[in-house]
Amino acid sequence: MGGNIVLLNASLSNSPSYHMAMLLFNKTFIEKLDKHRRKYLWQARTTDSPCWKSLLKVREFYLEGTRIKLNNGQPIRFWEDVWGNNVVPLCLKFPALYEICSHVNASVRTFKEQLHLVTSRRRLCSNLAGQWVELSSLVSNLVFSDEEDQVVWAFEKKNECTLSNQCISG
Repeated sequence: MGGNIVLLNASLSNSPSYHMAMLLFNKTFIEKLDKHRRKYLWQARTTDSPCWKSLLKVREFYLEGTRIKLNNGQPIRFWEDVWGNNVVPLCLKFPALYEICSHVNASVRTFKEQLHLVTSRRRLCSNLAGQWVELSSLVSNLVFSDEEDQVVWAFEKKNECTLSNQCISG
């Protein structure tokens, strides 16, 4: 697996990095590039171990069943991770705001702490301004602790991801 990542990064990352230093690629192009990179990394190959192939089979089920319990908010991506009481990433709930936000890779904690500094690439119309108010109120109610964020199992009442409740629900 480690050799695949090295090969992938060496062949796909160097050329775009060189060109990105000189040109501003649009977001769609970068997303397509990342899509191919993820597809290569997560596809099952004939040389993969049976264990890895089994993990790939349950990957989607695992991702659907997990949520991130917000504690310190540092490693969680604000827009792209499912955290707190959200059932979908905020980039899907507020796609227009995500599209124009300049800080799409910010963590939840950074986004809250720098909410007053968040800028967009254009002025917000009334519809987007309403969405921004909704998003701001969601963020302003967050309280952080010093504990690490945790992945919890959303299909179980106790929010614990254990082998027994995966077998029961699977």
